[in-house]
Amino acid sequence: MPRRPRLCPAGTCFHVINRAVARLTLFEKQEDYEAFERVLKLAHERVPLRIYAYCVMPNHWHFVVQPQTKGEKGSGPDLSK
Repeated sequence: MPRRPRLCPAGTCFHVINRAVARLTLFEKQEDYEAFERVLKLAHERVPLRIYAYCVMPNHWHFVVQPQTKGEKGSGPDLSK
């Protein structure tokens, strides 16, 4: 039976985490981290989500985010690199 969709009301902060299966390494070299940040920048341009902080480690990552209402401009770390 599929899980019901979760509600993500605008204005609520969330701690988001994703871990690799069996503690496998996701990011092996600097270029892997840079590629992750490029994808993060693209997603941030398309999705109304305020990113307060994030931390990327070899086998997982964490984010502190806040969904926004339509038309509200995002803020957070400088992702313009």
